Amino acid sequence: MKTIIIVTLFILILNTIIINPCTCVPNTLPIEYFDYETLKENVKIRDSNTKTQLIILSAVCASILLSLSSLWGIRIHYNHEMNKKEINNYELNSDLLKDADFYMVE
Repeated sequence: MKTIIIVTLFILILNTIIINPCTCVPNTLPIEYFDYETLKENVKIRDSNTKTQLIILSAVCASILLSLSSLWGIRIHYNHEMNKKEINNYELNSDLLKDADFYMVE
C-alpha cells in the first residue's frame, strides 16, 4: 500500500515539475524596445499564456482528483478483499472444528 502512495506522489511531483516551467514566459526585452506592435504581441502572448495556465491548472487538478480517487478505490478494494479473507477463514475454521469433532467421536 505504501508503494502505491509513493508512486502517486512521485507522479504528482513530476507533473508539477514538468508543467510549471511550461507556464512561464520570460521577459528579457528592456522597456525601450517596446512599441505599440510589441505591446500588442505581448498582450496576445499574455492572453494565450493565461489560457494555457488555466488548461494546465485544470489538468493538474484532474490528475490530483484521479490519483485520490484511484487511491480511494484501491483502499475500498483492499478492505473488500480482507473482508472476504476473514469470512473464508471463519468458514474454514468452523469446517475444521466440525471435522475435528467428527474425528473425536470415532
